[in-house]
Amino acid sequence: MSIRKYKISSLLVLMLAVVMPVFAQEDEASKKAEASRKAANPICAMFAVPIEYDHYQKVGPYDGTMDAITLKPVIPVAINEDWNIVSRTIIPYVWQDGIVPDMNKTIGPLTVNTKDDLGYKYAGKNHGFWDIQESMFITPSKAMNGFLWGVGGVFGFPGEKQIAGITGKYTAGPTAAVVREDSIFTYGFLTSHSWSYAGRDKDYGKSGSEHALAGIVSANGLDLTVEAEDVNKTYIQPFLTLRTKTYTGLSLTSESTYNWKTEKWSVPVIGLLTQVVKIGPQIMQLKLGGHYWLTDNENDPDEWGYRAAVTLLYLK
Repeated sequence: MSIRKYKISSLLVLMLAVVMPVFAQEDEASKKAEASRKAANPICAMFAVPIEYDHYQKVGPYDGTMDAITLKPVIPVAINEDWNIVSRTIIPYVWQDGIVPDMNKTIGPLTVNTKDDLGYKYAGKNHGFWDIQESMFITPSKAMNGFLWGVGGVFGFPGEKQIAGITGKYTAGPTAAVVREDSIFTYGFLTSHSWSYAGRDKDYGKSGSEHALAGIVSANGLDLTVEAEDVNKTYIQPFLTLRTKTYTGLSLTSESTYNWKTEKWSVPVIGLLTQVVKIGPQIMQLKLGGHYWLTDNENDPDEWGYRAAVTLLYLK
């Protein structure tokens, strides 16, 4: 090889060594920007695995505490070039302490324990699955006039009977979402309505009639059986996310519920700081923030709680 050809080859190698990392950085930045934009959209056709941790304080009339780890996989399936089905599943596992105290009570001539004797299953400390929810949306592949929308159905499955606050019912109903994106904001709402169609006739968490002492207690004039309430609830989740060039986001949302049986709202406000990062080959979004209930229902938490989450993101 001549000296001239050697110099040209060396120059080409040097240019590739300089240019290739720049291309790689631009590609990584593009992927982070795309992930940040899509992660703010609850019905975007992107496979994602959010894992959330929530802590709640002063829950219920006895000021109990509750911690929850919730798995929320999002699975998109392309029907054709124009339409997608987006599956959103919510699987919460909770730890509860003191929602109903594990304590002794005097009933007539008897002194009995709320959990061991009366059979109030969620008294004291318990853990298990909360109600599980599955939503299916049909969405267009492309936004229409700047809006992406989805419609479908939502289905609920009862959690474990020792957990306070579960419905104990199978539910179903319609769901819908509308989302708009611009250069820095993603905003919209997600809503659903659920009715119960099957499930337990008795609230096992509040009923102690299965225990041997139930007959004695009932004979002393106390009925321990509590009927499970039918579900007739509307869920509304407005959201607003500010996206930045550094893939940091500020999100404000509410996961509000209106109970048509009790005619009461439950309205938490949730603020989150988000950041898209890449660790090795995996792109993910980290979240940290707090939630506070504006309503003062018996079962609403009375103090600030907090949320931490990581979402694994998989771009096409």
